[in-house]
Amino acid sequence: MIILYHPCQETIDNINSYYDNADKIYAFDNTEQQAILKDQLLLQTKISYHHNGKNEGIAKWLNEAANLVVADGFDWLLLMDQDSGFTKPMIKNYLQSFH
Repeated sequence: MIILYHPCQETIDNINSYYDNADKIYAFDNTEQQAILKDQLLLQTKISYHHNGKNEGIAKWLNEAANLVVADGFDWLLLMDQDSGFTKPMIKNYLQSFH
């Protein structure tokens, strides 16, 4: 899951750094107006975009993500911010540490 606030193109690049290794990405947009990049985010089929027009902080979306992950039958939840990404070796090593 990723929490967005006025995301920029770099945010898309960061999401793409782990996109292929995720089954689903829950994107929660804390921006008051919908993100300019919303359409670009929605082109990626694994992204579930959520926006309510309010900046209600991080905890609300963390709880919402936890509920969605359980409802969707996932065992793990990776928490990301829009400024963070992975290099290919880093994500591979990270995921291998869980198997």
